Amino acid sequence: MKRESKKAIKYHLPSPRKEKKTVRPKSTHNPLGDITTHKRWSIAEEALFEKLCIEWNLKEEVYLACWFCTFLLPDKDVNSIRPSTFKMASMMASGRRVSLAIPVLASIYEGLNIIATSSRPTRTSHSFPVHFVYAWLASYFKTHYPV
Repeated sequence: MKRESKKAIKYHLPSPRKEKKTVRPKSTHNPLGDITTHKRWSIAEEALFEKLCIEWNLKEEVYLACWFCTFLLPDKDVNSIRPSTFKMASMMASGRRVSLAIPVLASIYEGLNIIATSSRPTRTSHSFPVHFVYAWLASYFKTHYPV
């Protein structure tokens, strides 16, 4: 069996396509792209934190840890928060800039690897942040437009 060179399996950029102005969305939920400051917690959110006995000064850390485990680094048990996410959440809540690229890419790679090696890929129930893969594909193939 002959091995292909790395150049032979390199992805090529797609041919340029003309943007279809009729496909472009008329508006978005955030047309300016501004990131606003966090608004006050709603009564329902406050009640949830009180029910879980979360101290008021730890709400941001807990919220970020939940967000990590739901959208960035999901695990097999989708209803759990891994203790390892609290350190990064705490650093981010205190204003420190943290790169999430490596853990997210590792999570995507692991998820795709589990699907690829599964004997029945359609029956795989492993969670991983596939929405980032969709965004990359949209950017690569120019199927979505910037705001």
